[in-house]
Amino acid sequence: MALETLKDKVVVVTGSARGAGLATVQALAADGAKVVVADRTDKARPDLMMKGTIYDVAEAINKQGGTAIAVKVDLRHEDQIIALRDETLKAFGTVDIVVNNAGITFGAKVWEIPTERWDQVMAVNPRASFLMCKHFLPTMMQKKSGAIINLSSPAGRGPAPGMAAYSASKAAIDYFTLTLAEELRESNIAVNCIAPTGGIYSEGSDFAGLLQGKLIRAWVRGTLFINEPKENEPKEEE
Repeated sequence: MALETLKDKVVVVTGSARGAGLATVQALAADGAKVVVADRTDKARPDLMMKGTIYDVAEAINKQGGTAIAVKVDLRHEDQIIALRDETLKAFGTVDIVVNNAGITFGAKVWEIPTERWDQVMAVNPRASFLMCKHFLPTMMQKKSGAIINLSSPAGRGPAPGMAAYSASKAAIDYFTLTLAEELRESNIAVNCIAPTGGIYSEGSDFAGLLQGKLIRAWVRGTLFINEPKENEPKEEE
C-alpha cells in the first residue's frame, strides 16, 4: 500500500506507552495519522521507568492537535487483542496500519531460562504479532488496502549468546513476516519487517540493563545506540 500521506490513516501501535513505540505514535500523529496507543501501562510505574501511561500519551497527542485514543491491552491474551480491534473500529470505523512494536526479552543461557520466562517472551513477541494480524487483517482484506509492520532484531538473524529466547522469538517474526507477505500478495496489503541495527536507547532497554550487560555489550560492540544520552554511552570492559 503506497501512501502519499498519512493524513487520517488509522494506525495501531502496540507497546506505545514508552520507548520506540511512543516515538512511533508521536511521529505518526504529527504526520496526520489517527493513532491507537495500545499498551498495558495504564498506571505510572516509576520503579520500572514507566513514568507515563497510555492515557498521558493520547492526551498529549490530542492537545497538540493530533488524534489519538488509548486502549489498554495485555498482548498475552487473545480476548484483549479482539477487544483492541473492536475499540479501534468503534472509534475510527477502520484500520489502515498495524505496527507490532511490543516486545520483551529475558537474558540468560539456555539451561538457565525458566520455562515460564521462555513462554512469556514467545507470547508477547511472535504469538501477539500473529494474533494482531489474525484479528486486524480481515478489515484490511475487505477493502484491499493496508499495511503490517513487524518489529524484529538482528538478534534473530545470527548468534546472540545469552538471548536465546529473544533471538528465537525474533527469528520467528522474520519468517512469519515472509510467509504472510506471500499470502497477502494479491490483497494489496504491504507486509514488512524492521530490524533496527544496534540498540535503540529506551526506558525499557535501560531498565533491563541492556546498556550495561556484558553479553549485550559484546553483541552490539562496534554499533551505535540510537537516541542514547551521552551520559549513558556504553564503555568497553577493561
